[in-house]
Amino acid sequence: MAHNSESIAMTRLLNWFRKPTSKFTAQTRLSLESLDHRELPSVASSASLIQSVTHTDSSAPTYVATLNNTLFFKADDGVHGRELWATDGTACGTRLVKDINKETDGSAIDFHVVLNGVIYFNATNGKNGVELWASDGTTAGTKLVKDIYEGVISSEPRYLGNIDGKLMLAARSFGRGEALWASDGTENGTKLVKNINPGNEGAAIKGWTVLNDKLYFTANDGYRGRELWSTDGTAAGTDIVKDIKVGEEGSNARYLGKAGNEIVFAASKPGYGEELWATDGTTTHMLKDINPGHDGSSINYLTTSNGQVYITAYDPDRGTEMWVTDGTKNGTHLVDDVNLGESSSAPKFLAKLNGVVFFTANDGERGRELYRTDGTDEGTALVKDINIGDAGSDAKFVAVVGNEI
Repeated sequence: MAHNSESIAMTRLLNWFRKPTSKFTAQTRLSLESLDHRELPSVASSASLIQSVTHTDSSAPTYVATLNNTLFFKADDGVHGRELWATDGTACGTRLVKDINKETDGSAIDFHVVLNGVIYFNATNGKNGVELWASDGTTAGTKLVKDIYEGVISSEPRYLGNIDGKLMLAARSFGRGEALWASDGTENGTKLVKNINPGNEGAAIKGWTVLNDKLYFTANDGYRGRELWSTDGTAAGTDIVKDIKVGEEGSNARYLGKAGNEIVFAASKPGYGEELWATDGTTTHMLKDINPGHDGSSINYLTTSNGQVYITAYDPDRGTEMWVTDGTKNGTHLVDDVNLGESSSAPKFLAKLNGVVFFTANDGERGRELYRTDGTDEGTALVKDINIGDAGSDAKFVAVVGNEI
């Protein structure tokens, strides 16, 4: 079976945990159990420990990125703290990329993206605070891009994204709260794009999604509340998409996803409450009034799969259930009323794998268990009744590891 690069990378990383070894304690090894083999393919027929980063407890490796057939991850070897590591899948090819922070606490790596053959991430060297870093996979090529907030105070760059080959990020700087920045990977080429909310509070930028060479996000400019914004990477091309709820409170726009040629998101408007909205960047409209009236449908758990957006939403006749949209009104519908009637199955912990969305739900008879859906009523089913009876197994924290849930 063909694997995408991230699945292969995660499969390699999974090898760290799959085979018992005296270098890991029973408490730190991760035990993974395959689901029904007719539904989910096995990650690998056999697996082995590549290299033990730490000689005592688990190094807790976490996937960062794949670049040039090399898996990059963050791990703690017990000496350098949590730092950037790389592996080609062999013991001799597993190495510390760079000890960015010489202190034992590590460099606090987070928010990473690959762009033009370089991994960008935030980290601290213990002197400059948490700032923007870049790595080509070599020690010499792992460098601080720019000390955006000069000195020991952190600019805390986050939501690293890419539009048209340009790195976009949210960061703080002296005299400014969080604002929109762009970088070409050089110090001089890392610049403020727009200070959406001047002053120390900042715009509190969240939820980035790309559509037609524009980056969509939510932000608060200080007088219109949290609304949907977009940028093409320039100051002139950065603006609010629509002031849905006029006034300082704003519509609290959130949960962005791409469906077809639309950005789908949740927002509140007087008289409707929180409902599902969509925009193509020019026209912005309510996609569907799922729960008519001022209470809204309490949208949650948005995820995308196969060009569709999945959410959980409430309506009084069916409770909180799974919904799906292709970005059109007619293509927005209930997936399945798992717990028939007014009671809710309350779907949670959505995760996608191979075009299928997995989630946990309670059908009112078997307790909370793992389900799967392809977006249709017929394609929605219980994966396994792990704990038979109405108590259920309380399945939660659904995640993709390699090619398994």
